[in-house]
Amino acid sequence: MAGEIAEAITQVIEGLRVGGDLRALFEQHGVRTPQCPAPPSDEVAVVYTDLEPDDIFAILCIRKVRPVSAVVFTVDREKKDTGSILEKKLVMAATAFGLDFMASMVIVESPSDQEKASDLIRSVAEAASTVFWYVLAPGRGNLTVLLRSPCQSNRVFLYSGSFNTREPNMHASDVNAIAALANPLTDLASFVFTAGHPRLRSLAALWPEVGEDCLQVNPWFAQAWRIFALEFNACLIHHQHPKLFKEPLAEDEKRLLKSIGELSTQEYCRELIRGPLASKLAGYKVSTVRALAEGLYDGPLCDALVPLAETYDVELKCGFWVLDPKTGHTRVDDVTGLCPVMSPMLRGGAAASVDDLKEELRMRVLHGLALIDAVLA
Repeated sequence: MAGEIAEAITQVIEGLRVGGDLRALFEQHGVRTPQCPAPPSDEVAVVYTDLEPDDIFAILCIRKVRPVSAVVFTVDREKKDTGSILEKKLVMAATAFGLDFMASMVIVESPSDQEKASDLIRSVAEAASTVFWYVLAPGRGNLTVLLRSPCQSNRVFLYSGSFNTREPNMHASDVNAIAALANPLTDLASFVFTAGHPRLRSLAALWPEVGEDCLQVNPWFAQAWRIFALEFNACLIHHQHPKLFKEPLAEDEKRLLKSIGELSTQEYCRELIRGPLASKLAGYKVSTVRALAEGLYDGPLCDALVPLAETYDVELKCGFWVLDPKTGHTRVDDVTGLCPVMSPMLRGGAAASVDDLKEELRMRVLHGLALIDAVLA
């Protein structure tokens, strides 16, 4: 059955690449999707995302507590969304959220796309009591147009991973748009929130059974995620990636890397994780290499922490938001900054708190993913 599902997902991706319609391709190949009705609410959520797996998990978590009425998918065809990555993201999202939900998504690649997305946001925000804005991706100059709200009550949540918030990924105009709308801003900085807890380094570190659990409730999403990861994650740990290692390699190590770089992705990763180069891998690359080497489901936890921190029992550091555009690092200043800010921190970082966080994430994700006949443990 797993092979049949993987083949169907592959056929859908290939169909999208030649201009096929997502809904028609899903129907043609019998792809099943969840039916997860939004909770009744006069609040709405607007999500700005690059649709990577941690964003998928974040949106599933948000949908458990309020309707996600508009999704803006920012695309980078030059670096991040090369090859068939874009199509694989769309299939992964559709298998996670359902086809009807995809009608609330706008893909942004150009100024005309910005206006289309802005129109959608305006239409869903006009009647809302509060608009919850989740900025989970690099601004890329889009936010000046997008972060406009006809609603008087707005709450803005930002994942401030340095890739997202440093120049040129986040423009000065994006930063100004965030600061203008947020009062206050909730800034989830991963290193602040997690305090370096080892179980919060990746999805599988927190939730080791994530792949098995997703396969049980929605094998279509699980296969779409696996197929996406084989291409996307392979780019992240390519032997020529400039940030693969935390320190320069010696000449003999460079020769070794070049030789194993010619192996299949899985064999290459096995040699990396088990061989003499393992100790030189950049820390944040290790989980990706290990997942590919061992055929595991894993990925960054990053954006998925944002909605969890919103409703979880956390400590809040309050003050004013400061962002270094060169490094992308943010901090809370007691006196002055771009706007008022709250920075959540896991209370105490105790093992019990992390266990509770895992169960909250697991419950929200599996509830959103589950097909009608799935059994939730």
